[in-house]
Amino acid sequence: MTVTIKQFLQINNITTEDVAREMNISDEQLQKIFSKSVVDWPVKAINALAVITHSNPGEVLDDLQDVDFQLEIDDDAQTIQGVKIEDPAQFKQMKVGVRTTCIQGWEPTPDDIKQLLEDLNDPDTPDRKALAKLLEDDD
Repeated sequence: MTVTIKQFLQINNITTEDVAREMNISDEQLQKIFSKSVVDWPVKAINALAVITHSNPGEVLDDLQDVDFQLEIDDDAQTIQGVKIEDPAQFKQMKVGVRTTCIQGWEPTPDDIKQLLEDLNDPDTPDRKALAKLLEDDD
């Protein structure tokens, strides 16, 4: 969810003065920065927000900018979201499953794809056991 800088400050219970102090600049200078698009802010501003909110700069950017999701599937390299799937059968299976769930609104990260691959290769994970149980009950 994208929020404005005003909402971000309110949600995190911080003020522009807090951010300006962390950046070692005046509140007026900070207001000039915040009046621009987030993509034009100096890294120093994003880092200051991250320090104050005890998060990382990527999380701050995720909150403040709206980046369109893109599903990246490379059939030749057998990758989904940049994650290599060695087994061609697993790649095909995951490709179909991921595309289907993306249509339903899921926006997987590379870590999500890695977790899916791990779960697919380890049938003893709790999720796989629960799914197997559910499928058994349907018979």
